[in-house]
Amino acid sequence: MWIAGIVGLTAVGGWWTNQESSTDSTTRDESGQITEAGDLGAFKIKVGDCILLPNEFSEPGRDELVEFTKVAGVPCTELHDAEIVGARTLPEGDFPGEDALNGALGDFCILAYEKYVGIPYDTDAPHTVYPLVPLADGWVQGDREIQCYAQLTSGEQMGASIRD
Repeated sequence: MWIAGIVGLTAVGGWWTNQESSTDSTTRDESGQITEAGDLGAFKIKVGDCILLPNEFSEPGRDELVEFTKVAGVPCTELHDAEIVGARTLPEGDFPGEDALNGALGDFCILAYEKYVGIPYDTDAPHTVYPLVPLADGWVQGDREIQCYAQLTSGEQMGASIRD
């Protein structure tokens, strides 16, 4: 059960197996960090990536799903909306449903955030954590990866990694 104000989890992702989902036109250094911005397909997003979220993510009062196949990946030293703080691949099986995915992921995303930044997540945390989850269409096509992203609670952009 969630306590209001700790985390606002919502199914905001869903990607399909297609060419855009496998795109990575960013430039990365030898450690895998993005050094030059570019399109980043949903299947290529990695823990530590800083991203610009699709415009639909910031619509006031949004509570429906936002489907996407790619985002803009940028160096964490540039302004960005969110940072990927954790990822997990779920086992094969029937699609559990968006509500089940979101509910089961809350604890995982919070623990991933805590491990990533090295501090406890609480109601005073400067960040809010959300999962990116596959939709039923993506699940059928083999998409089982769940990714957690953190963004400033204020909704403002960040200009550095939250690890720093």
